[in-house]
Amino acid sequence: MKRSTDPNRHSLPTTTHHPRKHSFTSRPRRHSETRIDVRFGIFASCVFILYLVNVMRLESNLSNSAQDHPAHDRSSFVMDLEKNVRMSPRPLVVKFMEEDDVNGNVTLVVKPLNAYADVYKSFRSIGRHAIVDQPIGSKDWSFRQSDVWETDVCKPMGEWQTRQYPSCNSLHEIPNGNLNQAGDVRLLSNGWWRDVWEVVGPLGDKTVMKTMRYMHHFEERNYDRHRRDAMASERLTGSPHVVDVYGFCGNSGVYEFGSGGDASDFIYKKKSKAYTYLQALEIAVEVAQGIKSVHTYFSDESRGVIMENGSVSKVYSSIAHTDITSGQFILINGKYKLNDFNRCRFILWNESSKAPCTYTVGNNPGKLRSPEEYAYAPQTEKVDVYSMGVIFYELLEKKWPFEELDEKVAQKKTMSGERSEFSKNTLHNADLNPAAAALVKAVKMCWRQNWNDRASAEEIFNFLSIELEKIKDTKGDTGKKDN
Repeated sequence: MKRSTDPNRHSLPTTTHHPRKHSFTSRPRRHSETRIDVRFGIFASCVFILYLVNVMRLESNLSNSAQDHPAHDRSSFVMDLEKNVRMSPRPLVVKFMEEDDVNGNVTLVVKPLNAYADVYKSFRSIGRHAIVDQPIGSKDWSFRQSDVWETDVCKPMGEWQTRQYPSCNSLHEIPNGNLNQAGDVRLLSNGWWRDVWEVVGPLGDKTVMKTMRYMHHFEERNYDRHRRDAMASERLTGSPHVVDVYGFCGNSGVYEFGSGGDASDFIYKKKSKAYTYLQALEIAVEVAQGIKSVHTYFSDESRGVIMENGSVSKVYSSIAHTDITSGQFILINGKYKLNDFNRCRFILWNESSKAPCTYTVGNNPGKLRSPEEYAYAPQTEKVDVYSMGVIFYELLEKKWPFEELDEKVAQKKTMSGERSEFSKNTLHNADLNPAAAALVKAVKMCWRQNWNDRASAEEIFNFLSIELEKIKDTKGDTGKKDN
């Protein structure tokens, strides 16, 4: 349910169209054949022009009809809509959008929908410039297949990693909305893979329903990514730091509703208001706690659990989120909770070496990821730790790392071991303020180049929690953000 600010996106690739090849003979064309071709070309052009005129007339009728019927008077509008669609020279798919007119009245605007190109843009202003991303679609994957569930060497840590528990009835029980009744369904935002809707549940309570966006395809790879999202969410239901899942079917799911925005909103929508380093540290602790919950999950059947004297001495991570950003932490009942596991990886187990197997994600855009992701080297759950450090950096600087640089340049710097520097203001405050100092140190712990040297999510959480308790005991938060 993240806000549309995620920079980890690619631009929509251009497609090269290859014209159909024709076979020509050396026989000279007769004058009569040329005359027939010219007549046919004129006829075809006239038909095409008439078609465009009809389509433009239909769009104009749809728009005028919507403006003539306010949101509360939808029955007559639907009748007009059906009449106009029947007038169309070909079937059209339409989208419904509520907009305020010049008088402040809500009207229902209807526009033709391009199922692939009509996507919701990601937008975040940087000074006077804007970032608009148009990512590639799932059709651009080479094979459109899911990742392998096991190999001769690597086996699932638990059988739950290969399972799914669809509950389609729970989704069908949710009202899909009614054109005659505003407010049943409202588009909140979208991620890269799915739209996020506020819906009214069977008991009248607000929930969130996620549905796959028009631009993607119903294929094995996408079904499996949303299976993983549902299974990871289901496994982590016991954690109060992860968003609850209520139902799952195909590429759709129902989740816990949160009206407080996300951590990205807290950072970037409060630029006019200073927040204290103590507040930033409190959010950092909740972020670390959510990632720790993911990395330390295990079940009774888990292979990655080391026992000593009848008790658990070590837990190897069985889930890597792989898409940690400030927009993934939703404020629900005063607590930031981690969500959105459709890019997650289930980590497998090497029985011979008694250690987790690594994995590789095949598409790692943006500027917020770890060196091993941009190098497409073997990866572990430590990629989440690196991205957690990015969130801490945002809390301190109110900007992304390498924000001013081109994406490819930023990735090369990250792979070479360079990091976005702290501002002089942050370093000065870190000398005076223990909360700022704790965050700066946490960033450095997360951003170590070699993932083996990087701290674990649990170690980061323990460090920040101890520092927070020290500050609260001594009331040591003495400075506000002056960025």
